[in-house]
Amino acid sequence: MSNYLKSRTDEALEQLIRRSEATDTLTSQQKTNLTEAKRILSERSAAKIAPHFDIPRAISFLSAVAKDGRVCSYKELALACINDRNAEWSTYYRKISGQGGLMQSIIRHCAAKGLPQLSSLVVRQGEVKFGPDVPPNREGELEYGFKRGMVEEGLASDGVDTDALILSHRHACFEHFRT
Repeated sequence: MSNYLKSRTDEALEQLIRRSEATDTLTSQQKTNLTEAKRILSERSAAKIAPHFDIPRAISFLSAVAKDGRVCSYKELALACINDRNAEWSTYYRKISGQGGLMQSIIRHCAAKGLPQLSSLVVRQGEVKFGPDVPPNREGELEYGFKRGMVEEGLASDGVDTDALILSHRHACFEHFRT
């Protein structure tokens, strides 16, 4: 089945994941397929951003941030996992968010590997000083990127409270890496 899944498009894999996660019970084969589909999407996502960012370094950096019980800025994260140290920040800034960006790849990686959502630890530079117990201030924004990414991956519902979602995932990160 692995070769079959590998031959499927991203959209087909995403649909398989959504349908599987919406089902109350899965056979062992369906569970295997779900896990494999998530892994394949995670690897593809990492490959798309590989020219710009190194996902293993990003995960390692965010794991250290979680161990410290703090949050970090997008720029800190990007500089920790950037592949071309001489590139301009503006080049990488545009590749951090959005579909196929660094943050979406981290969400997929964490979901595929059974890790807590480390991307919940990333905030704007000016918000780092407020610490991990203050949700990001997104007044006037249509939607916060972390929540949008979680909804797109089928890991959260549209109606979930954004602040509660972020804080619960941050605390799960701290708890996971504390042990």
